[in-house]
Amino acid sequence: MQCNWKTGEGSITFRLRNVKLERGAKATDWSPAPEDLLTDAEAAQTYSTKSYVDQTARTVSLGVVEEYKNGQHGSALATASDITAAKDSITSTVSQTYLSKTDATNTYLNKNTAASTYATKTEVKQTSDSLTVTISSAMSKAESAATAASNAQNTANAAKNNAATAQSTANTAKTNAAAAQSTANTANSNAQNAQNRVGNLETCIKMTSDGVRVGKISNGNFTGYSALVNSDGSFDILNASGAVSSRFSDSMIELGKNHSAATISMLNGSGSIVANTNGLDISSPKNVQLTAGGKNSSQTFMVKGDGVYYKNRKIFPPFNVLEKQNYSDITIEAYSHAGFVSVNVRRWNQSGTALFPPASNRSIIGKLNPDYAPKQGIDVLVGIQDNAWLEMSIEPNGNIGIYALYSDHGINVTSFGGLASYLPKNALL
Repeated sequence: MQCNWKTGEGSITFRLRNVKLERGAKATDWSPAPEDLLTDAEAAQTYSTKSYVDQTARTVSLGVVEEYKNGQHGSALATASDITAAKDSITSTVSQTYLSKTDATNTYLNKNTAASTYATKTEVKQTSDSLTVTISSAMSKAESAATAASNAQNTANAAKNNAATAQSTANTAKTNAAAAQSTANTANSNAQNAQNRVGNLETCIKMTSDGVRVGKISNGNFTGYSALVNSDGSFDILNASGAVSSRFSDSMIELGKNHSAATISMLNGSGSIVANTNGLDISSPKNVQLTAGGKNSSQTFMVKGDGVYYKNRKIFPPFNVLEKQNYSDITIEAYSHAGFVSVNVRRWNQSGTALFPPASNRSIIGKLNPDYAPKQGIDVLVGIQDNAWLEMSIEPNGNIGIYALYSDHGINVTSFGGLASYLPKNALL
C-alpha cells in the first residue's frame, strides 16, 4: 500500500507492506491472505489428481499402440517393452510437471484448516475498507493541517511585509515631518525677519490718502524731500513742506515745479539740458542734433563746434566755400552765411596791369565748392576801361572767371573789384 501526502512545501510518500488484520485478542504471525490460497475445488481446476494422471497415461499408451498398429509411424507394431518405456516416460514427465494429491495436500491448506487460521475475504475487505477510511481521514486531516500551516505561513509573511511597509511609511513620515519642521522653522525665521524689516520700514514709509509716501520720518512727520507713489500710478517728488517739486506720469514729466531752474543731466554730466528764466541751454561734449520727421529723417539741424548745419551743410557762422585761387595778385573771398553765398573779387594797389581776354576766352581766376555754386551762371560788372566792361562770371561748376565785354582784343586794367550774392543750387530755403 502506498499513500502520497502533498503539502505547500512538497510531498511525503508513505509505503505500508505486509499488513495483516485479524480479529481477536491473540496476535499471530503474518501469513498469506486466503485469496492467495487455493481451495480444493480451485486446486482440482488447476492441478490433476493421480488417478487422472494414470488414466491419461493409459490413454496415451493406447494411442501410441494404435498409431503403431495402423502403421502411422512405421510398419512394425510396438513391442511390450516399447510401450512400457513410453509409459514410464510419460509418467515421469507428468510427475515432474504436476503435483500429486498427497503433495498438494501437504503443501496447501484445505478449506477447513484455512478458515480456522485465516480471515475470510469478506472480513479482510471490511477491515481494508475501514483502514482505507481511517487512512483517508488521517490524510484529509493532514492535508487540512498542511493547508492551515501554509495559510498561516502566508499570513505571517504578509504580516511581515505589512510591518516592513509600515516601518518604511513611518520612516518616510518621520523624514517628512522633520522636513516640514525645518520648513516651518525657516518660514518662522523669515516671518520674524520680515516683521523686523516692517518695523524698520515704519520709520520711512507711511500710507496716506494720496498713496504711499516714502522718506525720513521723525516724530510722525516727514523731514526733507520724500517720494509719493500716487493711487493713479504717477510719481511725485515732494519738498519738506509737502509741495510737488517734480512729477512723473504716463504722458508727462514735470521738473522744477516751484523752482526757478531745472536740469536734466546725462552720461555722468557730459550732456545736459538746463531750463531757467533766461532760456533753454542744451550742452554736449561734441554735437547737438535736432531732427524733424523721425530719427532717420534728413531734416536735421546739427550744432557743432564750428557752426550750425542743416542737412549736413553749414549755415552759421559764415564759412569759406572757396576751393582754389589761381592768381596771387587777385583776392577772392567766398563765404556761405544763413543759406546765401557771397563772392567778393578785387585787385587793389598792385603794380602793373592785368590783361583779360574777351568772353570767348575768359580767364579762370579761382573755383568754388560745387555745392555752393549757383544753379545757373552769374555775371557781375567789376570794372570799366576804355569803353569796355570788365565782367566776373560764376559758373554752375564753381569756376570763377574774368573777361572783357565789348572788346575784341581784351583790356589791361590796374584795379577792379566786385561782389556777387546768390542762393546756391542746393539752397536750404
